[in-house]
Amino acid sequence: MRPEDMNTLNSNGKAFNGNRGAILIAGLFVAAFAIVTAAKAIGTFF
Repeated sequence: MRPEDMNTLNSNGKAFNGNRGAILIAGLFVAAFAIVTAAKAIGTFF
């Protein structure tokens, strides 16, 4: 990829926003998994 293409993507903001959305979705999956795991652990103790 040429630097010109990178500048176009960055000025457009879509590349950054797309990556941020993917990170946000991944974070939600991790949080949901952590909550389920914690719920199972609490269920085991109580």
